[in-house]
Amino acid sequence: VEVRTDGVIAPAVIRRWALIRPGENLLSLDLMRVKRDLEMYSPIAGVSVERVLPATLRISVTERQPIAQAITWQPRPGGGFNAVTNDFDETGVVMQPLDPAWRLTPVPTNALLPTLTGVPPKDLSTGRAAESPQVLAALRLLTVLYRSPMAGMVELQSVNVASPEILEATTSQGARVTFSLGQFD
Repeated sequence: VEVRTDGVIAPAVIRRWALIRPGENLLSLDLMRVKRDLEMYSPIAGVSVERVLPATLRISVTERQPIAQAITWQPRPGGGFNAVTNDFDETGVVMQPLDPAWRLTPVPTNALLPTLTGVPPKDLSTGRAAESPQVLAALRLLTVLYRSPMAGMVELQSVNVASPEILEATTSQGARVTFSLGQFD
């Protein structure tokens, strides 16, 4: 099994997720099942699977790139709360952060992601896209910022999406900036 990826997930992990047994007959293998199985993992945006005869299965993976995170609190059995982190890609798809053991290089990057606060609970379903206009606008803001000349000059630390008509961003320097949902310039 030959694995190619455009991201950071280790090929051995992708092979394991594909659920292909060693020695399995390449001609009887259901390629659509392999594709579906891999696309069930939220960090994976797309997959192509092809047979390369006589004995190779080629899997090409496109990974989602997290651009923001939201931290929520879930009750712990016996009392207290656990922090739960969800990542968002630029299209709003929610994913669990990658386990460092799944990465080619086991370095977590979530500490560098801006945090979205005030995210509605309905927008935190793993594998699904957020629907809230405020969350989607915050992700567009981050995407626009990352691609602008301002990217090297300012770093957004958090974006509050709780208000219906505005985004309240805080920079790493402590500045607070208010944006409308669509006029980022």
